[in-house]
Amino acid sequence: MSLNTCAADQQLRNLICSTEQNPQDSKAWLDLGNYYYNRRSSIEAICAFRKAYDLDLKSFIVANDLGDCHFDLGLFEDALIWYRKAVSIKPRFPEAWLNLGNVLMELGRWEAAEQALEKACDLNPDADEAFLYRGLCLLRLNRPVEAKELLEKSIELEAGEFQSYISLCDCFLRLGDLPGAIAACKKAMPFSRNLGEMEFLLESMLLAGVTPVEAESHRQQAQAIAGKSVDLRALPAPKGRKTPLLPGFSVMAKAVLEKHFKPAGWEVLVRRFGLEGKEPMSLQTVASGFNKTREWARQVEGEALRRVNAFLVSKQNRDPSLPEKWMSILDTFFDSVQSHGPLVPLTEILNLIEAISGKMPTPQDNSMLEFLGELKGWEFDPPLPWNRQPDPETIICVDSRFDLKTWLIIEREIIETLERSIRGMDEISLIDHMKQRLQKRFDEGLVKLGLRFGRRLEQRPDGKWQVIFQALNSRADKVYRLLFEAGHPMSLSELVTEVTHRESVGGGKSRVTKRSLSSQLTIDPRFQAAGSSGNWALTEWEGISDLNNIRT
Repeated sequence: MSLNTCAADQQLRNLICSTEQNPQDSKAWLDLGNYYYNRRSSIEAICAFRKAYDLDLKSFIVANDLGDCHFDLGLFEDALIWYRKAVSIKPRFPEAWLNLGNVLMELGRWEAAEQALEKACDLNPDADEAFLYRGLCLLRLNRPVEAKELLEKSIELEAGEFQSYISLCDCFLRLGDLPGAIAACKKAMPFSRNLGEMEFLLESMLLAGVTPVEAESHRQQAQAIAGKSVDLRALPAPKGRKTPLLPGFSVMAKAVLEKHFKPAGWEVLVRRFGLEGKEPMSLQTVASGFNKTREWARQVEGEALRRVNAFLVSKQNRDPSLPEKWMSILDTFFDSVQSHGPLVPLTEILNLIEAISGKMPTPQDNSMLEFLGELKGWEFDPPLPWNRQPDPETIICVDSRFDLKTWLIIEREIIETLERSIRGMDEISLIDHMKQRLQKRFDEGLVKLGLRFGRRLEQRPDGKWQVIFQALNSRADKVYRLLFEAGHPMSLSELVTEVTHRESVGGGKSRVTKRSLSSQLTIDPRFQAAGSSGNWALTEWEGISDLNNIRT
């Protein structure tokens, strides 16, 4: 154990001892929380800070620290509550207003974020970060004139910064000032650190109207800064009859970003999506790992996704040096998925990957599927869990133009209707019912897709639709289904055995007993004991009272 480790352990013991000796001392708990927070132990820090806050409800410092801890964990709504408490306790607290603006940006509430950041700028005119972030908010709100002034102020305070100049270039482009955009790009050059940033500058200048001669000069400068270039043709070609599609795509995406962007781009995607066995991280956690701001991580993630799309996924702008065999396999996969229509069951995609790779994807591949979905604009319902078995009923919308939200509403309405109609309904009757029920939201095409892809639905041999046995609301409904299908009375033992069997097929594990089932049937008017035979029948059947000697 190193001397530093021993010293840290001793410091922690001292802090814990202090809280034990002085449990009502808010400062002792604050010091312990700061120790944990500085070592990125956010959960432990929250516990200590919360104790400090309970002892001193007017501590705006502790409220702000609690906001930071929740932010680091990606709990943005909770962070928002604590930052608001901090500014309510001390309205002239610029750091808390800056943090409030950041968390509102993270939540996509750009107008509220801009107002909070305006307050931070007013309280601390030297806060370059507040001016930068407020400028970015105004850009998102399409107010380039005001954004330009704020970005120039942030540059003045910081004496130049890559993000400020690039955002300023965006302002000039929106205002139609091409010379200004080029000048902003050139000023950003001394602050660029790698090939990816240089190529981004080059693209911005080409967009602004730089000459081809100047472009080539800047390209050479970018190559000199990078020191080397990535040769995508060196990627290993697929071998054998089967190709590991998902691992292969990972290798190609990484190589594309190293050539066309920067290595950090792939690492940011790895941490954000939980690739290569790592857990998914929030933007704040990713940014902390690089010692950067959240906005930096957000922009790197967005640009990395755009580059992978442009140079790998797209057929139009694809890097020509990529191996043709890999690209053929990739195109076949995406084309096959698209050919299914707007909705595709997850099982279909898993089977397709197995056909290509010779191996069924595992739960560890969920993050790569989410990554592919992000690139192609797919929506998963429900979302895929990280490193756990996905819901086998997951549906994927592979067409961004498809109204998935309305379809999900219709699917739910169909299921609820069929749950109430235990006998089932034919398609025409169901469509008429949906038309009355949905009214303005009714779409016959979506209703038919709801029947085709609806989860927990099945079509009987007679053509009628019904919910699957396991999805029925109660055991009484399940007995009704059994008796209706059989067409004759059944003994309690038979009913218990059949319900148990069908539930177990669907994954059910709860126990079915004769006593509980008999109690439910006795109080349900849909059922009637069939004479003294010990059998149960449906009340709607005729002549039940005469069935005293039906089989036991």
